[in-house]
Amino acid sequence: MAKLRFWLCLNQSRLHSPHPHPPAPPHPSPRICTLALLTTVAIGVLAFPQSIEFFPKYGHLLLSGSADTKVKLWDVYNRRNVKRTYFGHGAAVRHVNFNDDGSQFLSSSWDRHVKLWDTETGKCIHSFTCGKVPYQSKFRPGDNNSFLSACSSKEVVQYDIRERKQEFTYDYHLGAVNTITFVGEDARRFITSSVRAALPALAPPRCSCCTHQLRRVLTRRTTRRCWCGSGTPMCR
Repeated sequence: MAKLRFWLCLNQSRLHSPHPHPPAPPHPSPRICTLALLTTVAIGVLAFPQSIEFFPKYGHLLLSGSADTKVKLWDVYNRRNVKRTYFGHGAAVRHVNFNDDGSQFLSSSWDRHVKLWDTETGKCIHSFTCGKVPYQSKFRPGDNNSFLSACSSKEVVQYDIRERKQEFTYDYHLGAVNTITFVGEDARRFITSSVRAALPALAPPRCSCCTHQLRRVLTRRTTRRCWCGSGTPMCR
């Protein structure tokens, strides 16, 4: 039976300090943390959890996407039961992600769809698809109107929620893209990981005849040609 466990990170300095209420360090070291098991919740035989995420800021609710095609919202501190179940996917749910205020969330599934949900009402607002399996979909921090989706087609697709369409495509990988991580205070940059070697996208080279950014072929071939088809060698 699949089980979902909740863990609490406790500071050892508070547990063993002679002071009753010692001040907490601003950034406690992972070495002084102890994992304490809070509770174990049985969620069914077929409902193997694929992804979980706490509610933003407060953490009183937990969102889980499972192999039984369902997305569930759990109560963490009180009865520790299922508050709501979201139906709509036709295959296992691979990843879930809240927006900044928790009012909406994304669910990515093996049925090749990314669904946008209303957390409170349980309504599916819209379903996005590019024809490929979305391995992970994430809202851009600070922007609830767009999100990125890492796909099995070696691409990262950016969607506009207001226009409900694809806005941009990043295609610098050689294999399926697994994860997306935003970096920086303004979240204007992001890092992706792939099943094969990643391609640097900071300053890709250009050739004299092609206006597109070139892909760096990470192989041992001595001949590197422009991907526009003209046959011009790539500039270094």
